Amino acid sequence: MGQLLLESCLLKHLPNEYAKRGACLVLVARRERSLQEVAERAWGLGAPDVLVVRADVSKVEDCRNVVDRTMHHFGRCSTSTRMNAYKVMESHFMQHLPNEYAKRGACLVLVARRERSLQEVAERAWGLGAPDVLVVRADVSKVEDCRNVVDRTMQHFGSLDHLVNNAGMMSISLLEEAKDVTDFRTVMDTNFWGYVYMTRFAVPHLRNSEGRIVALSSSASWLPAPRMSFYNASKAAIAQFFETSRIEFGPHIGITLVTPGFEESELTKGKQMSKAGKLEVDQESRDAIVSMIPVQRVESCARGIVSSACKGERYVTEPAWFRATFLWNIFCPEVIDWTYRLLYITCPGESQKDAIGKKLVDFTGAKKFLYPETIKVPDPKTD
Repeated sequence: MGQLLLESCLLKHLPNEYAKRGACLVLVARRERSLQEVAERAWGLGAPDVLVVRADVSKVEDCRNVVDRTMHHFGRCSTSTRMNAYKVMESHFMQHLPNEYAKRGACLVLVARRERSLQEVAERAWGLGAPDVLVVRADVSKVEDCRNVVDRTMQHFGSLDHLVNNAGMMSISLLEEAKDVTDFRTVMDTNFWGYVYMTRFAVPHLRNSEGRIVALSSSASWLPAPRMSFYNASKAAIAQFFETSRIEFGPHIGITLVTPGFEESELTKGKQMSKAGKLEVDQESRDAIVSMIPVQRVESCARGIVSSACKGERYVTEPAWFRATFLWNIFCPEVIDWTYRLLYITCPGESQKDAIGKKLVDFTGAKKFLYPETIKVPDPKTD
């Protein structure tokens, strides 16, 4: 049996346990000398064959070489990985969260890559009661853009009370269909590092004002939805980052962690990036992902988020019934796995449009009752 083990803190001991069970091993680490020592122990414990490969797993070509050498040496690898590949960008609550803050008389700083859309949001915010609105065009995946946002905020207003992290990029794909997995770094750059950059630069000012961070994670941080591996991982990273930050900041900076289900957004309108690298609107693929799950109106979701944040609540899940999925995943993980495989996974050669979840939506006509009208006729921007 060919067994692939990548470098970790358990490098010296995990191979021993596999060796005792008669497994052939592939040992991977940056320090070849330490690998040889582990290999010798593995042979002594019963491993029939051990292949040593020096590699840095942070480099894509090194990882490709590890798998190629494993297959060349053993002919198979018993721990293969599957996933899927498209990309989707979504603005989440950009158009509605500011409205709720504006109704409470808050001054706003609006940040996005598309300045024209920001101006439209700013005009609505003024009409709803915001005394002042600053518009900043920025890409939160770039550290200098984030520094500039905070600097301009302080120059204009002199203080900062709430930081709302809501940027998001969606990836939808199976790993084996991804032509270049390095393309998915952009998901982490936006969803995770964008939050980290903004938070780091805002922290000194939030500490002075004893302010609050509102971080939009997702129920995807605990639900292992197929075709969304990179997105799920980024949202789980956000959740753990801010849980840890809550302890580090102590009582001086509050944190509200938001975990929405499906709500009106560019994702639920069907916006995604094709395998050719072009953004497109594909509502059939959207149906396969959302399936029979009700899609919440974004106004209701935004209202609940801002209300909870202003009350100082630690956690918000919208819609509230989605909290049950957290308990299901803890106490009935096998049921969650079985349901996802049944509804979302297709046979080899079939598209995701052949998934049972998609067929159920079409057969029952459930979209009439589960999806808001606004996502049935999409108008998401594709720039």
